[in-house]
Amino acid sequence: MLFSRQSITSPRRPLTRLVSHLVIAALVAVVVPFTVAPSPVSAASCTGWDSRQEAPDTIRVYRTGKHRVDVVDFRQYVGIVMASGEWPTYLPRAVIEAGAVAVKQYAWYYTLQGHHRPWYETASGVCYDVVDNTNDQLFEPETADVSEKQLKAVAETWGLTLRKNDRFFLTGYRAGADVGCGDDADGWKLYAKSAWRCANQGMDRQQIQELYYRPNVRFVWTTPPPADGDVQPPRLTTGVDTRLRDSVSLGDRVLRVDWSAAQDDSGIARYQVQRSTDGGSWTDLAMTRRSVTHLQAGIGAGHDHRFRVRAQDGAGNWSEFTAGPEVASRRLQSPKAVFTGAWNRSGDRTASRGDSHYSTQAGARASLTFTGRSIAVVAPVGSDRGQARISVDGQAITTIDLRASNLRPRRIVYQQDWVKSAQHTIQLEVLATAGRPRVDLDAFLILR
Repeated sequence: MLFSRQSITSPRRPLTRLVSHLVIAALVAVVVPFTVAPSPVSAASCTGWDSRQEAPDTIRVYRTGKHRVDVVDFRQYVGIVMASGEWPTYLPRAVIEAGAVAVKQYAWYYTLQGHHRPWYETASGVCYDVVDNTNDQLFEPETADVSEKQLKAVAETWGLTLRKNDRFFLTGYRAGADVGCGDDADGWKLYAKSAWRCANQGMDRQQIQELYYRPNVRFVWTTPPPADGDVQPPRLTTGVDTRLRDSVSLGDRVLRVDWSAAQDDSGIARYQVQRSTDGGSWTDLAMTRRSVTHLQAGIGAGHDHRFRVRAQDGAGNWSEFTAGPEVASRRLQSPKAVFTGAWNRSGDRTASRGDSHYSTQAGARASLTFTGRSIAVVAPVGSDRGQARISVDGQAITTIDLRASNLRPRRIVYQQDWVKSAQHTIQLEVLATAGRPRVDLDAFLILR
């Protein structure tokens, strides 16, 4: 599939091969030609990489002008492709970073097992993953000088891959037309000309990617990008805290994640928050505003979650990630809960597990002994629902009123947090309010 036939040109001047004079001596190894002579292999023996988390070590490139297959260091390949004219140095930093991800993931896709194109094989049976022209991506190591800006974009995004509908996908790109920011977005390709306008409007790499690859794009980081060498990155002043929210419904964003403001002389430009579920890969969570120090997240009962946060300062430097403790959510009903007095159990499709308990008897109690650091009482509210007293560890805490203008199921009607996970007992006591004595209990939700 061809995504890069067109050259990327400036709105004010045609594209020329810009050669950076800023390349330092340490980069010499990146720009020298590759002349690895391949051993004869069958098509089935192509790269066949099996990881979507860790980049391949090498990629097999067919050199059309030389009629041979070179085995190239994969990371060097990405930088050389960018410097061969695909993502010129004069583009804004955010666009070059988005381009670095697109180049890397495009090539990575074709190294994967099952993605090899069977016709990518020489007459003598030597297999290759990509060609060095615009049928795939331009690769001209003999003339390409990888600039410091391009190399930094590769380093900053090396740990990032993208998912579309939770699948590792082929990231295409074109120069595109001279249109407004995102006007030519189709959900699959990155268009450099209009993305340039996005960057000029202040959008960063992630915002550009979200715009061009939406909907259902997900960011997966295997390693955080490095901080600049001599620059002190910002630091969070405390850790990441999680707690249950009150007066929300299960299925909504029931968890609040908080962190401290970072300290930095150049100010904080943005935060990045990621979540890992059941020990899986870290994925980005959407931020309503880039500088807030909290967000709300949904969680699934029966799963373990962990959140981490990092900060970027006004100079573009990232802090290290700071991770919070593991959050294990559990939704408990009987037989874990102990019911005393007159309670009825009824089927209820709106309840969290399809049934709930209710009572109209004054003094009827439901109690639960649990180990955790946060507890929530889940119940429906409505015009005919009454009041209940909440006690924790034998001490009356508050009286909750379940009356509401409309029936709303699965509401968190009470929640309490502790600094550390420990054993506690919570009790709900029906007060049989006059005219509306009924109190329902859907479930208890616990964070450990």
